[in-house]
Amino acid sequence: MTEHKTETLAGHVRQLRQDRVWSQDQLAGAAGLSLRTVQRVENGFACSPDTVQALASAFDVEPASLSVLAPKGLHAATWLGIGATPAALIGVGFCLPAAFFIATNIAFYEFNLAWAEPLLPQGFANGLFAHPLILLGGPVIAIVLNAPHFFSLKARRTQGGELFEGVLISWNAMQVASLALAAALLSILLIYVAGENFLHLLEELINAQRIS
Repeated sequence: MTEHKTETLAGHVRQLRQDRVWSQDQLAGAAGLSLRTVQRVENGFACSPDTVQALASAFDVEPASLSVLAPKGLHAATWLGIGATPAALIGVGFCLPAAFFIATNIAFYEFNLAWAEPLLPQGFANGLFAHPLILLGGPVIAIVLNAPHFFSLKARRTQGGELFEGVLISWNAMQVASLALAAALLSILLIYVAGENFLHLLEELINAQRIS
C-alpha cells in the first residue's frame, strides 16, 4: 500500500481510491454517495461528517483519519478558479456601479441634493454606469461567483438513483454580505426598470387617448 503524504482530504481520498484502482463512480457506489459528492470532495469542497463517515467505511479506515483533513468553512475551496474570500470581494466590486447609480439618483431626485447632479450617469463617464449590462450584469456576476460558496445540494446514492436530502448552507459573513448586496441591488434595479416601463406605457396610453 502506498504511503500517504497528502495533507488535504481531497488528495488523501484520491490516493486511497487510486490505491484500490477504483474509479470515482466505484467509490461512490462503495460509500453509498453520489458521484457528484465524490467529485466535490476530490476537488477540495467541504463535506459533511456523514460523507466523511461514508468514505471511511468504504476505505475501511478510521473516520478521524479523514475528518482531521477535511476543509473547514465553505463548501467550495474554489469556484471558477476563485476562492471564497476573493469571490466575495470581487462580487462587491462588480456591485459598485449599480450601487453608485442608485445612490446618486436617490440623492438627487429624492432628496434634491445638488452636489449629486454632476455624478449622475448623464454627466459622469458619458453614461457608462447607466448601461443595463453594467447595472444588471454586476450583481448577477456577484451572485454567480458567491452562490456556490454559500450553499450546495446534499445527496446520497440509493438503489434507484440519487436521493437529495436538502441544501447545505455555510453562513460565512463575507458571502452573505456579498450575496445580500447583489440581491438587493438587482431587486431595486428590476423594480426601477419595471416602474419606468409602466410609466412610459401609461404616458403613451394617455397621449393616444388625447389624440383620438
